[in-house]
Amino acid sequence: MTRQTTLTLLLTSLLTTQTQADPKILTCADVECPIVPNTTSANCTVLGTEYTAIGILPLDPLPPDAITDRQTAETTLQGLSWTKAVGTDDFSREERRFRQGFFLGTPPEFDSLVDGTKTDACALLFTQVAPIVRLDKGGSSHVAPQGTCSDALSSECVAALTRRAEGVDLAGLAGQEACDKLRGEFVGGGEAGGGLDEECARFVTGDQQRWTGVRARALVGEGAVEAVGAGENGTTNCWPVWPREDGLRVVGEVETTGDYDATTLQRNLLGATPILTVFYPVNSNKGNGNGNNENNGNNGLVSRATAQLTCVQVSDLTTASNETMVPGEHDDNGDSSAIRMMGGSQVAMWGALMAVVFVFWG
Repeated sequence: MTRQTTLTLLLTSLLTTQTQADPKILTCADVECPIVPNTTSANCTVLGTEYTAIGILPLDPLPPDAITDRQTAETTLQGLSWTKAVGTDDFSREERRFRQGFFLGTPPEFDSLVDGTKTDACALLFTQVAPIVRLDKGGSSHVAPQGTCSDALSSECVAALTRRAEGVDLAGLAGQEACDKLRGEFVGGGEAGGGLDEECARFVTGDQQRWTGVRARALVGEGAVEAVGAGENGTTNCWPVWPREDGLRVVGEVETTGDYDATTLQRNLLGATPILTVFYPVNSNKGNGNGNNENNGNNGLVSRATAQLTCVQVSDLTTASNETMVPGEHDDNGDSSAIRMMGGSQVAMWGALMAVVFVFWG
């Protein structure tokens, strides 16, 4: 094998590894949140509520065997995204209020193509989880986090959560009623038994026997969350979704209080929030015997109940903080600025490429 052939194979391997890297969560730096004057901090106000940091992550594609209308699903269901936004209010010397907002980003065609009489959807927000549930495992909030729920939780816990959600028999139910039944499966007992799988026991808070802080909202169907309308622009200066033409729906808001300790901040704002998105066919018939609803010919978008788990975490990156250089970083040629904008994984990749070139051409 020649040096050139070996080099080509190594370059291909390195580039492929980078291409298949974990998804990067988008931040205020990507959607250009308004900046507080004379600072690098964001002020993203949605319906009158101020947030200072966000994270946006697309929903994973649905499994092909669960889709009945692939073209419509690719246009709508696979264009969905989740946004988590956080902020604080310092209302006394001893105590502050922590805010978390959860938003669904929807493609422009979502309402016209998703028929709530045939396909419904629920979101389960796991708003109270152990501090170890995070994507960067103790890294800085100034860097956009990367990773999947298998990193924030474990692959075994992810499988257990989705399996439990897909195992709930929703026959004859729709809208918020179905979502409330799903929630009940996790917060205590339920048809699948127990409410908490042993694979997830170390990720809950409290007595380690059940999930707490689980919010359920209908995304499609009766009682579903509604899109933020153009008439509400007077209380909104920020559109924390991507792409920007997508719709925005407020799915949940959580407020807690605590002191100014760093661990309190971490517990209330900086961890990853697991979100289960469950699509299911609407019908009045019984399930197939194991709780996994089938569409029974209703011609909806999905043939059976299917659950996707998304773990979204915020970062306080903004357009201003991205442009700010720390002391000693200035470089007249702009190299250090380019490296900072690329991110650590890309820097490592190009460093490896240069090492390969040096070895094989040196």
